[in-house]
Amino acid sequence: MQWEDEVMLRRTLLRHNVPGGSSTGVHYDRLFLRGGDAFFLTAWVPIGDVSHRGGGLYYLEDSVRLGEALEADFSARAGAAGFSEQEKVSAFNANMSAVGYLSDNNEDFPVEHAKVCAAEGRDPKQFRWLVADFEAGDVVFHDPCILHGSLGNDDEQGRIRLSTDLRFYEKKAFDEGRADNRWMRRWTATDSL
Repeated sequence: MQWEDEVMLRRTLLRHNVPGGSSTGVHYDRLFLRGGDAFFLTAWVPIGDVSHRGGGLYYLEDSVRLGEALEADFSARAGAAGFSEQEKVSAFNANMSAVGYLSDNNEDFPVEHAKVCAAEGRDPKQFRWLVADFEAGDVVFHDPCILHGSLGNDDEQGRIRLSTDLRFYEKKAFDEGRADNRWMRRWTATDSL
């Protein structure tokens, strides 16, 4: 990143995806870290091997600009609706789904957002979802606006997928008040993040 110094957010979660359980819907990480305008980097770390059928992440190819356009649209609508600052930074505000995801249907997602795709000069049918097998020790770094989610876990051996998300900012983003400080608190069940 060529940062002088970095800070890892304190809020990290151990995530699971059990066989037959629900998957994580389409989202981009900026949805949940709107409390600042600084760039941050996510590291998704599978804990153990995860096959492409085991509930790993999938990414919408070349979708950072689409994620940025969606976020700009959400911000404009929040401003027009007169949202408070707390409502604007919430991933669960009136413009979002109850769980903060953009869609539970990755196949139809680009078509559902055809207007934004067209504004970006993209045909919704040109997008491809990418998935891979992951091995213990792998780390996937991604942009805060890339569209992604997790697949359902259909692991042939019935294994639970475990992973964690680590997020990093450049230290000066905190010094300048441009980072989402809400994520420097450890997780609690009532923190609405």
